[in-house]
Amino acid sequence: MFVVALAAAIIYPSIVAKDHIGRDARLVASVLRYVYDTALATKEPCTLKVDLQSRVLTQICPKEQRSHEIPTLYKIETSTTGPTKEGKIYIHFKPSMQDNIKVYLSEGDKAVVVQFNALSGRVLVGSNQAEIPNGL
Repeated sequence: MFVVALAAAIIYPSIVAKDHIGRDARLVASVLRYVYDTALATKEPCTLKVDLQSRVLTQICPKEQRSHEIPTLYKIETSTTGPTKEGKIYIHFKPSMQDNIKVYLSEGDKAVVVQFNALSGRVLVGSNQAEIPNGL
């Protein structure tokens, strides 16, 4: 029993620590869904502030504001602004929103794209190596 516990204590942290990009992708997807759903439910606009320099997403809704650090954030692309790798972007969510969003995450040789479709309100998380060049 001691040997199993010791092996688990050594192996478990290394398994959990290696999935930063997966955790970040789920968090970005959750934030996109939350901001969109809140804007629809309250009928008041919500804003998503993306700071690519500090790699922070901030959701700004009528009754709350919350920030999330996304260490694997690489770039963001919207229908209106196109791809952006630096600076700050403000995306306004409202019931009549038509701006599709792609958030690119990168860690080592792994790349993930989180896509938001404004027409359906759906968020897709997937690996897309073709859209993120090697040697970031």
